[in-house]
Amino acid sequence: MAEGSKLLVVARDLQRSFAFAGQKVGALASASFEIASTDRIALAGPSGSGKSTLLALIAGLDKPDVGTIAWPGLPGRSSQPVGLASSDIALAFQAPSLIPSLTVIANAALPHMLRGGGAGEAEERAAAALSLFRVQDLADKLPEEISGGQAQRVVLARCIVARPDLILADEPTSQLDHLNGMAAIEALLGWTADNKCAVVIATHDVEVARRLDRTWTIYHGLLDTVGPLGHVPSAQGGAERETALGNGHAVGRVA
Repeated sequence: MAEGSKLLVVARDLQRSFAFAGQKVGALASASFEIASTDRIALAGPSGSGKSTLLALIAGLDKPDVGTIAWPGLPGRSSQPVGLASSDIALAFQAPSLIPSLTVIANAALPHMLRGGGAGEAEERAAAALSLFRVQDLADKLPEEISGGQAQRVVLARCIVARPDLILADEPTSQLDHLNGMAAIEALLGWTADNKCAVVIATHDVEVARRLDRTWTIYHGLLDTVGPLGHVPSAQGGAERETALGNGHAVGRVA
């Protein structure tokens, strides 16, 4: 852990499964990790490997079947559920999460409003966040009037309005072209560095992963927080498998 940082999340031996069609389906087989306040982590793995499940556990939106997770550096985590009003953890979901009846700027302002902030201050914060992610011109539009990629940038803007200690982003650039996607990542990483906020980004994009300081890989629910990008843990302890980025296909490696 870097000097001056604090420990935000500690997890040991997490396991999670779900019932599907009358059968038990394993989503997370083994995960132990720590997240510090200065961490900028890429979470890489093929679709269905357990990335979204792991993020939900880190956020406290779900509970493990086995194992323990604690948030020693997030004092507000124990007093309120994670959500738009949370001051500790902000989430950029993979699925659409903007409220259809609210304008873009109202969606972005909502976290501060739910925490009891004044309308004027919430709108100022939201306007600044939208500008950071270059979607300020969409402020008065409804979610149905913007593209999927624009909506992803609005969600990232909404994340920073509450000024959290930890941001969890699930494929936040999946609907953006390369140029706009990298610009959004640079904006997010710049803000997190300036505001001493940790970030975990689940991604298939090699270029996004390159921009973060650490890479975790996950394969068949097994989390590796040590191995290099492109190496994924094997349930049989075998040799390196296909890169953890992409839908089970080798889409690129980092030298």
